[in-house]
Amino acid sequence: MYFLFKENPKESRCLGVFGLSLYTQERDLRDMFGKWGPVDEVQIVYDHQTGRSRGFAFVYMHSVEDARDVSKLQNWENLLTNRYNGTLFSMGNC
Repeated sequence: MYFLFKENPKESRCLGVFGLSLYTQERDLRDMFGKWGPVDEVQIVYDHQTGRSRGFAFVYMHSVEDARDVSKLQNWENLLTNRYNGTLFSMGNC
């Protein structure tokens, strides 16, 4: 498991989600993160040549406070691993 942290990052409403299944869709992440607050945008990163997911995404919560609440959850890792095969997660400037 890898965590991507910057030294003293500025808080952001953007959450990076990494190691996702290739079959995870934007609506899946919107539904999951929407349980903890309004989600403004979800961006799964796709390979330009193949059109397949590269296995990571950025979830933009409505506010920094909502993003902070999600990042403090004790069970986020289990939720991502069990449902979407995601194992990596970080918060910072996206």
